[in-house]
Amino acid sequence: MKYTVHGLQQEKLIEMGLDNDDALILSVIKEMYSSKKMEYQIIDGERFIWIDQGYLLDQVPIIGARSSLKRRLKKLDEMKIIERRVLFVKDGVKGKFSYINITSKLDELSEYTPWLKMNQGLVQNEPRDGSKWTNKDTPIRDSINNISKDILCSTHVQRVIEEWNSIGLQKIISINAGTNRYKSLKARINEYGIENVIKAIKNINESSFLKGQNNRNWIVNFDWLVKPNNFIKVLEGNYKDENGGKNNGSFRQDFSKGQGAKPKYDYDKINGI
Repeated sequence: MKYTVHGLQQEKLIEMGLDNDDALILSVIKEMYSSKKMEYQIIDGERFIWIDQGYLLDQVPIIGARSSLKRRLKKLDEMKIIERRVLFVKDGVKGKFSYINITSKLDELSEYTPWLKMNQGLVQNEPRDGSKWTNKDTPIRDSINNISKDILCSTHVQRVIEEWNSIGLQKIISINAGTNRYKSLKARINEYGIENVIKAIKNINESSFLKGQNNRNWIVNFDWLVKPNNFIKVLEGNYKDENGGKNNGSFRQDFSKGQGAKPKYDYDKINGI
């Protein structure tokens, strides 16, 4: 089966006796679990996020009644796709609080069967004249692959927004597909990986210069960061205070006043200012 349902494999959903509503619930829980904003508890060494069932139902109203949602969550727990724990105190308040952890079974639902394995039947049943069967679905498959490569994972975007907003600069509300900001971020993630994008943002927090302590009161912004020439310098830590004026062509040093290696940046060589 070529198409996923809410990011999960149809064939595997059917094998496990799950339907479209189950897939929708799982995809929303997975998205919540990936967010740093969710409250959580470490239970038996695992991260469990607090999910209010009323809030969850608001995200998936198509499920219907709250009792239907409860039944489905219970089923998913019994199948060990998710794990549920109930705590009776949260932040000093007594009550009944539901916490959820996702398991490796959910990852299995997201995994694709290698195309080579799926095509083994075609290879074994080649025409007798030695020619190859052409797969009539290849254009569809190629189109899907091209679309998936062009779309930036929403989880990555959310991580970047949350990390940026955590360093106390001008906040980002959204990064919309098709904008120059989106295209630049996508290019940096494709080139360096999401973890290095997060690292570059963290490096900004260690640079008083980038955060406005300079003679122009200039402060870095997100669009400046994701420009290719700027990004690599920030990622490599060239603006971090601890470097004390490492000369990489983006700024010059001044030792004349006997104050150590206090950097004086050459604004003309810093792109986008």
